[in-house]
Amino acid sequence: VCCECDCDESVFPLAVSLLDRYLSATLSLPVSPSCLAAACVLVASKLTESDTVSADTLCAAAEYDFLSSNLR
Repeated sequence: VCCECDCDESVFPLAVSLLDRYLSATLSLPVSPSCLAAACVLVASKLTESDTVSADTLCAAAEYDFLSSNLR
């Protein structure tokens, strides 16, 4: 997803770090793991880039496994 959206190189490692931190702090798995991963990419993009990835782009990359409203 990060490559498809031309994200900065630092977005993917930060998204993985955010995902790891979330999963290590919770006791249960999320209902939609792909939505959680997309949310981590979205937050990482917002923290590192001035031109961020949109929620709609992430939904399309996940083949609409979740709605963009789930990320907002």
